[in-house]
Amino acid sequence: MFTTLLAFHVTVAIGLAVLLGLQCLTVSQIVDASQPFPNRRGQVLAITAVPVVTVLVAVTGFILIGDGAHGGPWTGAGVLSTAIIGSMSGWTRRKLRAGVHLPGSRAMTAVLWGAPAFVMAGTFLMAARPMNPLGAVAPVLVAAAVTGVAAVRTTPVRPQVA
Repeated sequence: MFTTLLAFHVTVAIGLAVLLGLQCLTVSQIVDASQPFPNRRGQVLAITAVPVVTVLVAVTGFILIGDGAHGGPWTGAGVLSTAIIGSMSGWTRRKLRAGVHLPGSRAMTAVLWGAPAFVMAGTFLMAARPMNPLGAVAPVLVAAAVTGVAAVRTTPVRPQVA
């Protein structure tokens, strides 16, 4: 049972990474004022699925820990990383639903860079399973720094008035 659940957990985590790739495509279209506003149903559906898949990754991870997998500080850091990924997707979905087109938005750029950074942090935590609290929190802090730098370094693009 443990091996099958682990395989399912890893497969769902890979699916989450694929969905986040589609989310990044959508967000990049929102950030780039020259792109048409993404209102494609598939993209919106994929972004809607990200929080659901995120919860599935968390639940299967907790079941694995309950089934004998070794937990530790990396587990809490992984949960934090997963919660941030889900909340970024929820925020993006809300903006899409509202029809907001925010070219050059600092928040959208932070999501564009932050979501993959947090996926990489979660992947590292799953693979390395650091037992040192600092080692467990470090990848999440690096992902947060990447997100913050992306937001700060973004120059808002103003639409051209003809």
